[in-house]
Amino acid sequence: MIKVEIDKDQCIGCGSCSSMVPDVFELVDVDGSMKAQVKEGVDLEKNKEAIISARDACAPQAIIVDGEVEEDEGGDEVLGEKSQAL
Repeated sequence: MIKVEIDKDQCIGCGSCSSMVPDVFELVDVDGSMKAQVKEGVDLEKNKEAIISARDACAPQAIIVDGEVEEDEGGDEVLGEKSQAL
């Protein structure tokens, strides 16, 4: 099982994650600034490859993914069977 968090101090509210994976991420107002958050009740396993893509595209590196990670044949990280924190 994977866990996805947003580092609110790093998030700049650009919305790239919510536009890439709208089923997982949304923008909310936090003290007058837009910040990303993970939607409640979302199926993270179903969206794991898209979550990794959004994490990699996040300019301030505000998306934190903990869980099962492996490398595919091309050397890219994918979520799989091995448990490891990123």
